[in-house]
Amino acid sequence: MEWRLKNSPPPPPLAMAALLGDCIQNFRVSLEYAAWAAASEQARQSKPTQIEFPLQDTEDGFRAWSGRRTDWFSEDVWKVLEWAQPYHAAADQLHPLRILRVLSNTDKHRLLNVVDHAHIDVALDIDPTPPTHEWWTARGPVADGELLARLSFPRPPRGLTIDVRPSFGWYESVAYAPPAEPVRWLRLDEMMNAVCDFTVRTVGYMSNARQGPDDDSGHAPTASST
Repeated sequence: MEWRLKNSPPPPPLAMAALLGDCIQNFRVSLEYAAWAAASEQARQSKPTQIEFPLQDTEDGFRAWSGRRTDWFSEDVWKVLEWAQPYHAAADQLHPLRILRVLSNTDKHRLLNVVDHAHIDVALDIDPTPPTHEWWTARGPVADGELLARLSFPRPPRGLTIDVRPSFGWYESVAYAPPAEPVRWLRLDEMMNAVCDFTVRTVGYMSNARQGPDDDSGHAPTASST
């Protein structure tokens, strides 16, 4: 069985891409402000253009970056910086700050963070379920007339009826395209909630670590706090 799109929703206005770019840059800059505020006065005076909030995909990359700046931040600040690194995410997950870094770089150096109505596979209900079946769905925007989904399974025995009830959803989504990786479309609402929450928590941890809190509520997070 195949399903083809008959009528697609109109594309979101381009202004959504410009607004998303502003939001992404504000999130990214808030991390830079937090790093500058936490840096030592000596680092600010001697290396002002090199103070930044690192976002590394590998532990080796973070160790190399931090090894050249060991005296720039306090021990508690280093704990926060290490905790926030994207390399802590599992291989099958996208770390919120990696998403933030990719979208920020895209917006600054390549093109607008294009927002479109992307197809998201919601559900497939087959009753009774065949012993084997193959289910494929398109990902990202789909134009009118294009293949949306395909389902195949062995022909059932004579007299047996199989009910097939697929569900499809459309969501405002943004293209996530790291260099040398295939494009993935992320739901705008889920992506922004994850990025906003993690960024705000990180900035809060940085502020507490810089100020040296007197109680346990503001201590630097551990890896289990992610």
